[in-house]
Amino acid sequence: MKKLLASALLIAILLCMFSCQVPEDEVLTDTDATIELADGEFLLLDEYALVCPAFLRSNDNIIKSLNYLKNALIACGSKGVICDDSSQHDRKGEIIVGATSRPQSENMLAGMGIDGFEYMVMSQNEIVICGGSNASTFEAVKKFCNDILGYDESKPDASLRPILKAIGFSQQSAYRDEHEIYIGDVALKDFKIAVSRPRDTIYSDAIIEALGAYTGYALPAVLFEELSPDDKGVICVGYYDRAKTEALANGTDGYNIRFSEQDGKVTVGIGATARQQCELAIAALSEVLGKLQNGQSLELPAEPITNITYFTDPTYTPEWFLKSEKSEIVADGVEYKEFLYSDASGKPYRAYALMIDPQKNSLLMGSANDGYEYNTDSPQTVADQMIAAQNNGYNVIAGVNADFFAMGGDNHPSGLTVKQGVLISRGTKGRAYFAITKDGRVEIGANGASADVTNLQTAVGGSDILVENYLPRTFDMVNSSFNYTGHPRTLAGVREDGTIILAVIDGRQGNISNGASLERCALFMLSLGAKNAVNLDGGGSTCLITNRDGELITHNSPSDGSLRKVYNSLIVYKKEN
Repeated sequence: MKKLLASALLIAILLCMFSCQVPEDEVLTDTDATIELADGEFLLLDEYALVCPAFLRSNDNIIKSLNYLKNALIACGSKGVICDDSSQHDRKGEIIVGATSRPQSENMLAGMGIDGFEYMVMSQNEIVICGGSNASTFEAVKKFCNDILGYDESKPDASLRPILKAIGFSQQSAYRDEHEIYIGDVALKDFKIAVSRPRDTIYSDAIIEALGAYTGYALPAVLFEELSPDDKGVICVGYYDRAKTEALANGTDGYNIRFSEQDGKVTVGIGATARQQCELAIAALSEVLGKLQNGQSLELPAEPITNITYFTDPTYTPEWFLKSEKSEIVADGVEYKEFLYSDASGKPYRAYALMIDPQKNSLLMGSANDGYEYNTDSPQTVADQMIAAQNNGYNVIAGVNADFFAMGGDNHPSGLTVKQGVLISRGTKGRAYFAITKDGRVEIGANGASADVTNLQTAVGGSDILVENYLPRTFDMVNSSFNYTGHPRTLAGVREDGTIILAVIDGRQGNISNGASLERCALFMLSLGAKNAVNLDGGGSTCLITNRDGELITHNSPSDGSLRKVYNSLIVYKKEN
């Protein structure tokens, strides 16, 4: 009888909760509710950290998983905030999603089939959801939301349950040991897939699914930095080998698969210029593996499996054709521009620029907490540096990342660094720099280590001068992969009339933007009217952010999947009258 009364009371309270339309940012907790819970049941917290590595968050299935979770939590009166798995957060609860570095998901994934997935409600504060592939993780998320929260996006009127049960659901596919094949002397199931950039998760996912047909479960995808010297088999995405030798030369289109073996360790390098080419490469590799019987080994081909077209030669810089352009005024004296280009093969290139009137606005070297020191704890995202400057009284309009820096070390800047007239570092000899003098002029130089800093108010370092007196500089486009590779780039320059140009070009995201060589960067800055220009730090650091009435908007698509913490930035702020 007591159980019946308790159940009736629980149902009555839940009906009351939903009939009263609890606001999205409010939810009952075990401290403010009188609901009588059964053993092992918990009320949903008001907020959860959705823990997922930035490494995965450019993958379509992971994006769908996180959005589905956020929508389900909102529907239940809670909310989810995406957090990286390697950083700290101040949320009481967390939902661990996908193949994170956390031991909870690592334990779940050990031995899981490629089609397998599992979720576990450990407690009110800890939930783990993952699958043998990113697609399977999405299935696990939907299953969790339906089983536990009563949420199904296809049935918006379904009754929701903000009560968690400490139960787990699992579904795992069987291994296919009866069809174990080898590449060289290494079993395919013992390979890892190494990627270095978030865009490569698109490719690694396709590789995982294709090779899962021969192993029955998912090969682990890891960053190159996470590889061990003891790893016997590695499939390198985007590179020929574990040393990250570029798999495709500039000016090419297609795919290339190269095999190598050294000291009993086998490496398969897969390079492709776009997602479609990657799919063709995977199909070519699958065709070779599909001819093997159980227990057979693929004899490593001496020549690559390749289908490459050279536009002309490896030094060729493909012509950009402007597809669309838009511009808007983001503040008095600051114009924002956005460009979409494509090359002859249809690959996209996206670029963004700020045109800044130096009479009305100026540039500040942004830094962590708007300070002057660099150390192992100093990096912040450009957005955080903009907020710090705003808190110190600057009327912040926009910002881009600035100098190269010692990632993983003490984060010291590579080039000349001056903040508010204070010299922080001269940097390495021979590195270019971009500066604002104390009387508001732009100064661009080739060697910050020997620059006269007495009249400099702001200065940041770069790698190369791109444009000098309206002439593009020449670069080694054969031997230097930094020069010829289509990386994300951040650029700074000046027009004849003193207008300051800050620009970024997205890259490493085949379907979004394919980056630019230094030669292409020089031509792009010339197209914006630059008299002189310099190349700043790029890659995963590249970003352009504007401040719209207190909301910081990131306009480009950072190749890491989220904003990277950097040492310094260039922040546009309005001058005082």
